[in-house]
Order: sequence, then structure tokens, then C-alpha cells
Amino acid sequence: RFYRNKNLSWYRISGHIEGRYSLAIVNRGLALSLDSINSGKVIVNHFNNNSGEKLVDLPLEQREAIEILVRRVAPPHALMDLVSIVGHYPPLIDSEPASIRFILFFWEETEVPSSIISLINSQFNGVLVTANFVKFALRNSGCILPIFVIPIGLDHLLAQENLSRSNIKPSGNELFRFLHVSSVFDRKGADVLLNAYFNNFSKTDEVELLIKTFPNPHNSVRKQLQLLQQSYPDGPRVIIDERELDSAGIASLYHSAHAMVLPTRGEGFNLPAAEALALGLPLIVTGFGAHTDFCCRSTALLTPFEFALSRSHVRSENALWIEPNVEALGLLMQHLRSEILADSPELEARRIAGSSLVRQIYTAQRSAEAILASTGWLRERLAKNSASTIHRIALISPWNTRCGIAEYSHKLMKCLPESFILQIFCDSRTESNDLQHIYHPTWTIGQESTVLETLEKVKNGGFDAVVIQHQPSLFELSDTVCQKIYDLHEQNCIVLIELHSTQPFLYERKLTKTTVTRLRSLDRVIVHQTEDLNHMLSLGLADNLMLLPHGVVQPPKDFDKSSQRASWNFDEDDLVIASFGFILAHKGLDSLVESIIPLT
Repeated sequence: RFYRNKNLSWYRISGHIEGRYSLAIVNRGLALSLDSINSGKVIVNHFNNNSGEKLVDLPLEQREAIEILVRRVAPPHALMDLVSIVGHYPPLIDSEPASIRFILFFWEETEVPSSIISLINSQFNGVLVTANFVKFALRNSGCILPIFVIPIGLDHLLAQENLSRSNIKPSGNELFRFLHVSSVFDRKGADVLLNAYFNNFSKTDEVELLIKTFPNPHNSVRKQLQLLQQSYPDGPRVIIDERELDSAGIASLYHSAHAMVLPTRGEGFNLPAAEALALGLPLIVTGFGAHTDFCCRSTALLTPFEFALSRSHVRSENALWIEPNVEALGLLMQHLRSEILADSPELEARRIAGSSLVRQIYTAQRSAEAILASTGWLRERLAKNSASTIHRIALISPWNTRCGIAEYSHKLMKCLPESFILQIFCDSRTESNDLQHIYHPTWTIGQESTVLETLEKVKNGGFDAVVIQHQPSLFELSDTVCQKIYDLHEQNCIVLIELHSTQPFLYERKLTKTTVTRLRSLDRVIVHQTEDLNHMLSLGLADNLMLLPHGVVQPPKDFDKSSQRASWNFDEDDLVIASFGFILAHKGLDSLVESIIPLT
């Protein structure tokens, strides 16, 4: 409805165009599909290391059409209405004239570095992503722009229709082939795959693993394989294929396999997973990440995982990957092989569902239509200057008491912009000497009825967002309380609940299935440590979890440590051990003092 029967703008796509690199494949498909819909109003600026270099590495079937787009020039009168789309990593800025600027963005980790977020917020009007996972990561990292989730086209592969899999069962003396397609960067989990494979199969099994990759500085898969072969002299067959293949070659490779295995630690889309499903190739993939938009229990086998800190070279300090479970992956590989050999109806149902889903959504036509619709929506929003702003926030938390959560909440809310209207719903202990904030002592610790009354007042208060600070000693996350919190979410109020202690939920204060279901529906469930994420994961929460480490008040830049020690009458060589917090009985200060005495 945003683009049909309208005089469409010109589009300029800037970024990677050459090669088999996934972003180049996406950019080419996007440019060609936009051009077919948009009446020849698409131009391409290719930036493969150096702008303007002659195009060399283009698929034969796309070469002529792409070269036309590269040579095309937009008329001068169209430039002020032109839409720019940048699809390049690292992110770059299109400096030529444009009325709307999009960045096509992929990210594989839960947090995007602040430098990239600053660039996006300041230089673009909107972000195009191909998965909800990436949108989630951008929002959590501070992106304030409209973010549009669009499909990408798999037409480059679907054109090879004669190579779609019909019979996936090995025939004659054919070995059962597990296929893995990736760069074998650390995040691709090739090490997990090799360990699972060698732990569960031997050379007496009629199996082989084919790893399709390419030479790159991060490719250490041959060394990994060599070490495993030394430890497992009777290990199973492995083939490493580093040839360069075109779309037909890739489709033929998929046709030669019986199962795709992708134990990834992080994805911004996961093109091989989508391609495998489209061609009817049975799939095992990690159960978290961008691919879960189309990889679910009805389309693939999902490997269990845990959250872990990222080890990538682009990581920010608190960025997370996921760590697939090696043992579980090995069992899934055995199970999938058994399903295939037994002509399992459950497997056939997954193949049909996966192929149907991907072929219906991930086409170049739908990708282009989504971009045109996103452009129309954004142009209308910019014309009306109708940026959606959160004005009224409710905070449910201890406040102005001798409590760590109260102190934390105060420092957190102190950073809110002045345009925000904050009202605090605190417990009955709050001292009445805070004149800077509007607060309401509406609940009592341990009394659920008062918490329910407070949630009802918030529901009727017309708030745009509510932040709930929770600790088990304050109030229980009972079914009734969580239903009330869920009701807030259902009336289009943004709901964030911050859990300051998660371990009790596993033992003495276990959450019910109903409570977990309600928490799963909220906008964010915020925790402070990686182990908290895994606690909640074990209860069934994953997609809306957010890691938010506690902030630390930094000393001023002109802080003089020596002068401060002197003001406390400490000599330079004195041993000083500090402990910060409220000196309450359970804090263990007596044990600290006793441990210091022998040192003195």
C-alpha cells in the first residue's frame, strides 16, 4: 500500500557487488529485483575495496544486467528524491545526494559496537535487516532509527530447479554425506562439528563429512582435522573442498549431500541454512540466531546451546555468542541419519514445511517489494515528522531506601533525557525527602496484593513504558503477578523487567510454566551476567533476554589517588582494602575484617 500506483523514486545501491561473498549475492539480487519492479530507476555503485574498479568477478548469468546498472546515471532532477541503500562491511557512507538513506546491515552477535551504532544513528534514516535477531541486537545496542526486517532473495539458487532434492536416501554403495558450508570462521562452529562427528562415527560407518569452504586467514580447519585424526586413527572420512563454485555448482553440491549440519555460534542471516531448506536438504542447525526466523522445530533439528562471551575480532565488551552442545549435536547427527535411512514421515514433514516456508518468503520479488514499502512508510513518517517518542515511564522499584536496587535505580534513571516524564511506584519504606521525582509508595515487600494493585494503577496511568526492578526478596513472580505484567504489554505498553537474582528461580522459588510463558511475551527480560542468561535459558527463555551489566560510577578525570589517600591519613605503602555497600549483617564484613587481621 506504500508504493503501488505511485511515481517511484530512484534507488542507488552502494557496496559489495562482485564475488561469492554473501553480501555481494544479496546486493546483486536486490539491485536486479528492484530494477525489474522500479521501471529502470536503479543504479549501482560498487565498492569492493576501491570504488570504481572494473567489475571482474560477476556470475555469468547476471553480468550484463549488473553492468547496465553500474553504467546507468540518474537524471539531475531525480537526485533530491533518490533513495540510497548502503550494503557494505565495514559500514561506509554514501556521500552522494539522496532524500532517504538506508543501511543494509547484518550482525552475528548480541551487541553492536558503539562506534557502529553512532555512525548508523547519525548518518542514516533507517536500517534494513534480514532477521529479527539483528533488529534485536541493534535496539539493545542503542539504535534509535526505524528498523525494517526484509526477506532476501534465494533466486540465485532456486533457478537450479532440476537440482532440488527428491530422494535423499543413499543409493547403492553411496556413502551418507553430511555437508557443511561456511567460511569456517570460529563463529561457524566447524570445531564443534568435527568433534561431534568423530565422537559418534568411525571409518567402519558408511558416512562422510564434506566441508565446503574457501582459503582465508581464519581457516584452520585442516589443522583441527589433523589433530583429531591423530587422536582417532579409526576416525570417519572427511573431505575439505575449497574450490570456487557458481550457483549451479553450489546447488549440485547440495544435491550430492544427504544432510546439512551448521553448528553456528552466531549468524546475521545464515544463507546456507535457507538454501538447504529451499532445496529440501535435511538440516541440523543451532537453535538460536538470525536463522530461527525460518529454522524452527517444524523445519529443522535444533542443537541445544548456552550463551557465552564472543571471541570474534569485531566483538564489543559484552557481546555474546552461543555455544552449541557437542554431545547433543552428535546425537542429532545420528538421529537424522536414522530418519533418512528409515524414510521417516516426521522428516518428510519437516522438509516440506521448510521448503514451502523459504520458497514463499525469501524471493527477490518480495525483497524488492519490502524495500519499496519500507521506503514509503519512512517517507510518510519523515514528511509528518512523526517520530514515535516515549514520553511517560513508570518505574516499579525500591526508591530512596538503604537498598542496592534502590541505589542502582536512582543512578540508572538519573541518565534519562529531560523530555521523559518518570513516575516511581515504590515500596512503603521510601523516605519522603526526594523532591526531584514523582513517586508513589504503593506496595509493601512480601505482600502480593499491593503489588497487584500497583500494576493496576500503572495499567490505568497511560504510560508508554514500564520498567520493573525485581528481586525475589521484594515480591514473587507468581502467575497472578506475571499475568498483570503481561496485561500491560497487551495494551501496547513497552514492558522491561530487570531480574537482579536468577539462581533462586532454579531452586527454592521456581517459576511455573505459565509464568515463563508470560515473561517470554514481554519486550525485554534484562539480566546482568552471562550465567543469568543461562539460568533463564534453562527455564525456557531466550529470544527476549538482554544482557545489561551493572554500570560503575567512574572517578573524575582529574582524580588524584595520592591526594585522596593522604586526606585519609594513609601512607603511600599502606595496604588498603576497600568494601563498598550497606554494612548489613548478611554482607559478610565481619569475615572480611577477620581475614585482614593476619595481614596486619
